[in-house]
Amino acid sequence: MATQIRALKRPEPSEADWMPIETAPRDGTWIMAWRPPCDGGWEPLVIVRWHEDEDGEGSWAWPDEAYDPYSEKGRTLAEGALDDGDCFWDNEHFTHWMPLPAAPALAQVEKADG
Repeated sequence: MATQIRALKRPEPSEADWMPIETAPRDGTWIMAWRPPCDGGWEPLVIVRWHEDEDGEGSWAWPDEAYDPYSEKGRTLAEGALDDGDCFWDNEHFTHWMPLPAAPALAQVEKADG
């Protein structure tokens, strides 16, 4: 019964929230991008941004180290990693995107952990 109650409370992502990747912003905005899972084990959901190199070639990119896309410090570290080439990129497999959701309020996070 408890499992059924938790399942009722859990919001399900709506397919309507996802948009075709071709409509994603290419202005440096961090977004959630989706690509189908594969046998190679890559993560299907990745927080990425469009990144262009010195030659003007662009791709969806994200740092190969953990980062916080919600803080200025985290975004600065992520930008540095992209600029230094310490990143992953994928311009062929992402199919959908959505804006980053708001981060949970700190009081809610602490309450859930406590």
